[in-house]
Amino acid sequence: MLLDTIAVDAERLGRLVGDLLDLSRLEAGGAEPDAEVWTLDDLVREAVHDLPGSDRVDIAGESPLVNVDAVQIQRVLANLVENALKFSPPAAHVHVRITATRQEAIVRIVDQGPGLGEDELERVFEPFYRRGSDQRSGAGLGLAIARGFAAANGGRVWAESRPGQGATFALALPVVEVPAELPA
Repeated sequence: MLLDTIAVDAERLGRLVGDLLDLSRLEAGGAEPDAEVWTLDDLVREAVHDLPGSDRVDIAGESPLVNVDAVQIQRVLANLVENALKFSPPAAHVHVRITATRQEAIVRIVDQGPGLGEDELERVFEPFYRRGSDQRSGAGLGLAIARGFAAANGGRVWAESRPGQGATFALALPVVEVPAELPA
């Protein structure tokens, strides 16, 4: 019992140290992406695969191509989905929807939680921000890291919400233009 508690606390401390290092690298401009072309739905599936509660995540939509650092973008997606799972009721599903325009691929992660007030839509991305009396685990770094890694890959992350109706966190990334076939 005591060894289990020590192991859990050591893992939590390791994640916190890793998050602090990632945040400081992002703030110092040292998170240079190692970009490769991926389909966005593959990145989403890889990011969600090993998360606790992944059986409650529904993924649907298109398969646009993006040129990104897979590790960084999977971290963005994992942080957003973990956050949605954390704030949704235990049996509720989190919906991940992938769409694309000519310029951007957009992933929307929709939770079933309490939602955010208008004043929180930007504040949730500040390092160490936690809602007033929120007792859920975490140091308030996940969304700040998600926004930083998205920006490092030419993307952006934002929140949409109506209090009491859940929140939606969106990730937009530039799509890879597929050249028209050359004449034979």
